[in-house]
Amino acid sequence: MYYLSRNSAKKYEDVGSTMLNNAFGGVLFLLLLFTSSYFGTIFYMFPCLPILFVAPKTGRLILEGWVGLWEHFSVAILEFVVGTKIVITGDSIRPGEWSLLLMNHRTRLDWLFFWSVLIRFIPMRSLKVILKAGLEMVPGAGWAMQLGRYIFLKRSWAEDKFMLSETFDYMMSGSSTYQILLFPEGTDFRPESLAKSDQFAVANGLPKFEYVLHPRMTGFLYIVDKMRQGNCLDAVYDITVGYPINTPQGELNIAKGDFPRALHFHIDRYSAGSIPHSADKLSQWCLDLWVQKEQRLKDFYKTGDFSRLAPRADACSISGYLYILYLFSLVFWVATVVYSFVLVYKHVVVLIYVVIVSLFFLIVGRVFGGLNKLELKLVKMRNEKFSSVKPKK
Repeated sequence: MYYLSRNSAKKYEDVGSTMLNNAFGGVLFLLLLFTSSYFGTIFYMFPCLPILFVAPKTGRLILEGWVGLWEHFSVAILEFVVGTKIVITGDSIRPGEWSLLLMNHRTRLDWLFFWSVLIRFIPMRSLKVILKAGLEMVPGAGWAMQLGRYIFLKRSWAEDKFMLSETFDYMMSGSSTYQILLFPEGTDFRPESLAKSDQFAVANGLPKFEYVLHPRMTGFLYIVDKMRQGNCLDAVYDITVGYPINTPQGELNIAKGDFPRALHFHIDRYSAGSIPHSADKLSQWCLDLWVQKEQRLKDFYKTGDFSRLAPRADACSISGYLYILYLFSLVFWVATVVYSFVLVYKHVVVLIYVVIVSLFFLIVGRVFGGLNKLELKLVKMRNEKFSSVKPKK
């Protein structure tokens, strides 16, 4: 593991120091995320499912909007309440384009913290994160991510290739543009994963890394090729995340109040036309990014920031529309949680409804692998039915 020097750490002594930056705040953060996602899925998203299957494009926009609003709530708590500082250097992430976002996987929660970056650049509904299978079964948050069309992989290429193909075909058939977040390293940075990365490096004559893991190329190459085939790749973004003080490896660390004092993100944009086409050259291009990322992080943990580029003043502050958005999200979701508990407590009918909907999600997860997979099956059946109907002469 690596840490800032004492002198570099001094600049963060007063950053992120709030009354809720402790174990109480950590437990409260997790409880609010769970209860808001749980009740939001049951009372706001579940009633929209008929629209999804009757009018898929309209239903998808509505569901993605709800998921995006819930993601705003997480960001609002992290920045507005806990006080985590967001620092962004490099390029902007452009809205309205199809893009693949490549990021080092320092902790299990990088994708959640990355919402703080995207909320400053693009509509949150357009983000699709590629995560490890199993997370979609978590009640509340996992159900919301299913409905938000996140992509869950099992690390079995035969199954994952099919899932990626079906999902991208579905997404690319519509008029919306999406940003796909991929962690090419495949797992978060831990001593055991670093040891495996070193073994891979030795076996393949590659340099050992100290701050990142070697990227896995199979999924990356397939996704780039798939997006290119659909004419749905405008850019690839290389994103480096650094944690100067406190690196919460997972949910347990957050429960203990180990919030990151600050989150640093460096972004480099590469247009699709500047990226190699052949698999060998594209693999080397990605590896070169990781070599640069290794050096960038090595410098980062000496200085405490990506000091070669000044932070974007327009992207790092909480002001204007962000202030209003955070405040609205906090009020809306806290009110939702409180009112939901009141309804469940006072009305048996509401309690029965909550139980039935919960059972629905659990059964669909057990039988079909989640609503995201059921959606793909039903939409495919619907399209095949319409395509089989011959027009009258």
